[in-house]
Amino acid sequence: MAILIKEDGTETKVKPANGKTFSLRELQLFVGGYIEQIIIPDGRKMIVNEEGKIKGYNLNTKASTLSTNFDIFGDVIIVDDNEVN
Repeated sequence: MAILIKEDGTETKVKPANGKTFSLRELQLFVGGYIEQIIIPDGRKMIVNEEGKIKGYNLNTKASTLSTNFDIFGDVIIVDDNEVN
């Protein structure tokens, strides 16, 4: 099950609308725009807004800690490889 991490650090479990895999549109809605995928150390994918910093989104401290190499701005969704096409 995927986890949505909001800018403020709150986490919510989320499921794809079809119950299997997230569509591109769903992922874009979660992060508020164009997406970028980052592989985090545990092997899952972190889906972020590729323009989060440019758009002025707040630093997502929790997501940045998970990514280890990047400052992440805005909401993110963490998914297993089998949850995305």
